[in-house]
Amino acid sequence: MPSINRTKTYVYEITSVGLDMVVFDEAYKRIRGNMRYKGFQCFNCNHKFELGDKISLIAIKGKTNKVVCHDCAVKLSKKLKEELNNE
Repeated sequence: MPSINRTKTYVYEITSVGLDMVVFDEAYKRIRGNMRYKGFQCFNCNHKFELGDKISLIAIKGKTNKVVCHDCAVKLSKKLKEELNNE
């Protein structure tokens, strides 16, 4: 049977990066467990956090904050600094 697949692409403009803001632990899972955006995986690479992982926070223009893994946060922070220096 014929089908059509569509993919929406969203562009998120990052305004700031907070490195290693929180550690993923049982308390974090309990607190965030009932929320709409749980933040149990990296918003950028979809890495599922494991106990003890450091979680970083990104601020997105016009949207709510999202969590990213340490590696993605470092990369995004470098890109953000480069763009700010080029302006």
